[in-house]
Formats: sequence, C-alpha cells, structure tokens
Amino acid sequence: MRSICIKLIFVFFVLTLNLIGQIPRPGNPFSIFDGTAEASIRFGKNENGLYMAYRPSIIRGLRTIDMFYIVLQDEDCQTTESLKLEIRKDNGEGLPGIKNSDVVWSLPLNISMGFGGGPASEVYLIKLINPITLPDIDKTYWIGLHFQYTQAWPHDGLSVHASGAGPTRNCEEAPRGMGYAKSELCAGIEFNSTGIKTGFWNNVGLKMVVYFKEPVLQGFAWNNGYSKKKGYYNFCKPGTSPGIPAKYAFANFGYAGIWPDVNDFLNEGRWDDFGWRVVANQFLGTDAYALLYISDSTFDPMWLNTGFGYLYVNPFTFSRILGPERLRWMDGNYGAMFGLSLGKQKDILRGYFVLRFGPLHAQALVFSLKLYNAPAWSNLFTMDFEWKGKEEFFLTPAKSSRLFNIKGNHKKATIHSVYGDVSVIILRNGVPITGKIPLLSGCTKSIYSLMNGDSIKILLGNGRKRSRVEIKIY
Repeated sequence: MRSICIKLIFVFFVLTLNLIGQIPRPGNPFSIFDGTAEASIRFGKNENGLYMAYRPSIIRGLRTIDMFYIVLQDEDCQTTESLKLEIRKDNGEGLPGIKNSDVVWSLPLNISMGFGGGPASEVYLIKLINPITLPDIDKTYWIGLHFQYTQAWPHDGLSVHASGAGPTRNCEEAPRGMGYAKSELCAGIEFNSTGIKTGFWNNVGLKMVVYFKEPVLQGFAWNNGYSKKKGYYNFCKPGTSPGIPAKYAFANFGYAGIWPDVNDFLNEGRWDDFGWRVVANQFLGTDAYALLYISDSTFDPMWLNTGFGYLYVNPFTFSRILGPERLRWMDGNYGAMFGLSLGKQKDILRGYFVLRFGPLHAQALVFSLKLYNAPAWSNLFTMDFEWKGKEEFFLTPAKSSRLFNIKGNHKKATIHSVYGDVSVIILRNGVPITGKIPLLSGCTKSIYSLMNGDSIKILLGNGRKRSRVEIKIY
C-alpha cells in the first residue's frame, strides 16, 4: 500500500481535516473485525458487493445509524472510482437480498485518492446528517459496499480492507479456528448479465465500523498467552490503546468474540477467556456506570419494557449480573469492559462450561449518578460456545420441520435459533399440548419437565427459506 490517509465525509459535504474537532461526536462503534488487515478484497471485477450480516442475535436493540468508518484501497489512485454504501435485507436464506426492494438504504460515493498512480488506501469517515433508522430490530441486515464493474481489475479498481483466517494470518479471525467455518457473516453478490450470484465468504471480517446512537455492547475473546506465542498482534496491542486494561491487551472483537474457544475445541492450543465491552459516548462527562446482565435464555417474543428501553435477556433462568463498572475514556470512546476467566488450561471449569452452555446472552444497562440523565439499555449480544451434546441442523422448505422424541424423563431441552425464525410445538403421546411457540432469530428458549413419550417439533418460520437451529436435551 503506497499511502494511508483519513477523509471525513459529512453527507453530502466533504470536510477538510482541520474541521475534525468541530464535528459532532458520533454514536457508538460496532464492528466484526479482529483489528488486523491482511488483504484488500472484492468479489471479482464484475459489478459486485461485499456485505457483513448484522443479525438480531448480536445487534437486537440497535436501530439508529449515524456514521460509518471504512478503509478502501484503489489499485491506481490517479483514477476516480465510484461505489455505493448499502444496507440490504436478508433474503430469507441467510444471504443478502438481491432485489431492488431489498435495498433499505444506499449512498453513492465518488472516490479519488490522489495523483501519481499506484495503489493507495484511505480511511473514510461518513457522518450522516440524517441518521438511518432500521425498520425492524428482529430482522437481519446486510451492511456493505457495492462496487462497480472494473475492466482493469486487479490493476485498477476499489476494494475493501479485510481480515481473514488461517495459520499464516496475523490474527486468527476465525471462530474457534479454521475448522469451524460456519460463521456465515460475510457474503458477496455478483451482478452480471448471466445472472446474479450470491455466496458466503466465510470467516472474513471487513474493516468497516457502523456507529449506532444507542449504547453498543460487543463481545470479545482474550488469550494473551496464545496471542503472544503466535505473534497475533491486533489494535489492542499493549501501549497503543489508552485506557484499555492490560489484561485485555489482545481483545479480539472479530468472530472469536462471538464464538470463543474456551476449551481448545480444535486442539490448537487456544484456551480463550471472554468478555464484553459497552460503549456509550452519549454519557460522556456524566459520571456513568454500567451493569452487565447475562442469561442462558431470552424473553421471546415479548420483550420486557422497562420504561427506558427493552430488556431482552431473561433474568428468571440462569442469570448473573456483573458490575457496576465505571465508564472511562478508552481507545477513543467512553465505555467499560467486563471479563470472565475460566481458569488455567484444562481447568475443570472449562470442561463444565462447554457441557452446560451453548448460547450465552448479555445486555448492559448504562446509568449516570446525575439524575437528569435517563438510563439506557444496550443491544443484546449473544456468544455461542461448543455446547457438547447439542444437535445442529438447518430447516428449509424441503425439510421444514424436525421431531425430537424424548426417551426417559429429562429436566429440560434448550433450543437456540442461530438465525432465522422458527416455532416450537410440544407433544405428549403424539398429541400437541401447546400451540406454536414462536422463537425469533437469535433467541433461546428452554422447555422444562419433559416426560418419557414427549416430543418436540421445531418448524421453519413463516416466510423463511432457511433457518439454523441448535438443540440440546439435558
């Protein structure tokens, strides 16, 4: 890369760098990215797009977007390029929608990086005068970049910086290593005359940050010993991020923050600990604190209205409260970090944890000691662990239901919709004893006091073409 510089775009105005201090503070950052950029990528030379999935399981409760941060590269910086920043609906199969009606929001951009030729990279901060409101917090949105056809690619044309997975990479972006390539959070669309194609680009994180007005909670994995051994240094390297506690020096906010490897699942030497960071820049200067609520299930679909936002985690099942932690200035934002350590390698607690837990849901409450500041809830953020003994499957129109028969008496069954709405029916001796119980995308429900001869039927949600589900019967 020849050069890197920063450009601020105040839609629809371009600001020079000396105006940075006059720009209103953005919202709170959310990015599925581990902090290192190993490549600059696009989905081919044809008109194409690259998008990241923002699922309800990790952003439910975040609705208002006011800024974007992206890092673009032009292989010949003396040419002017064009692209679109887009938000698309999910197509019902866990992929970005390809219809014009699937485009929720689109912003055309013309990019010129300078003179002299050769590759160059630039950081773009796109501040929105009119924030975007996502229409439905229970739906998945794909946010990314729509590139134009570039005949001269790879010698000219735009691409986006990204982090990949693999043993030669600077930082392991993959959830639980290369062998667990099921993230399905990055996908591409190729628009061409022979037909539009879509496909997953597994375990790739785009160097793109979305800023929300609401307080943002995001999970991270941390394993300082493994990171030092492998040489995986990301943006939280000690001494480069003021305010970050030293023990979280190698905090990984990429896929490992959603799927930590707490028990060396793939025998790679990883014994991750994990935690959460809440950012609430709107509370800056108010002496604010945060409490973290953790549960193994969610309120679904009736969220609990607290009067100052919705509580999504279920406090009536297994639950813990961490904190309060005082918010402070860290790495350019006002926030707090919570961490959980499961002990040393091969500790018995790690083995118990993966037997007991699959999804673990968290939500933060931010409040100020100054009474004129109303408290606020963050988004729901769900981590998924190995969960030994689970069964994982997909529901599609061709196979729209699964039946699980209970043999013997069991305390409970836990069902987690990784993505896509489903519904659940409980049968006793073949006769339904419940109606259809809705289970929205990203939610978890436990069924208690199951008896010998009972059955659990899980059905594909209305309008869905593909849902991914996990179940464990205890």
